Amino acid sequence: MLPGGSDLIVHSFTYSSNPFTDNGSNILNIYDSNGHSFAQWDGKNTGGSVVPGGVYFVHVVTTDPSGNTYVVDQPLDIISVGVNSMQGFFMHDNGRNGGYIIQAQVATAEWVKIRIYNLAGEYVKGFTADAVSGQFSFNWNERTTSGAMAACGIYVVVIEVKDGPTGYVERRIEKLYIK
Repeated sequence: MLPGGSDLIVHSFTYSSNPFTDNGSNILNIYDSNGHSFAQWDGKNTGGSVVPGGVYFVHVVTTDPSGNTYVVDQPLDIISVGVNSMQGFFMHDNGRNGGYIIQAQVATAEWVKIRIYNLAGEYVKGFTADAVSGQFSFNWNERTTSGAMAACGIYVVVIEVKDGPTGYVERRIEKLYIK
C-alpha cells in the first residue's frame, strides 16, 4: 500500500524545472496510476540544506492489495549551478598580532562555518556565525580547541556558507601552512 492509503502502483515521476526559483517547490513528485501524488522530495537533506549536485537514486517499493510487490528505481540527476555566495575569499597572516585572518564577502548567508583540520583529519578549531550579510572575518590565533598552540605544518580549512534565500550550501576547501 502506498503512503496516504492508495492501493495503486507507482506510475510516474515528475521533476520541477527549477525548484530553487519556484519558492521551495518539490524537485520530485511521485504519482500512483490514478495520478495522485503520494510522495515528494524538496531537494534538501535531513538537515534542511539543499543537496549538492550528483546522481541520486529514488527507490520505491509498493505492494498492491493482492500482495504483488513492485519496485521502481529511478535515477535523479541534480545539477547544482550554485549561487556563488562566497566572493572575495582570502586568508592571510595577521602579521605582528600572530594568527591568520580568514575572510570573504557574502550576499546573505544563513550561516558561515569554518573548520580547521590537521593532515591526519583531526579537528583543530572551528568558527561559526549566524545571519551574515556583507563581509565576514574570523581571526584564528593558531590555538586548538583545547587552547594549545597548533604545531607547524599544513592544515585543511573547510569553509561553508549557507545561502539564505536558496538554502544552497557552498563549500570551499583551502590549505593553510603554519611556519
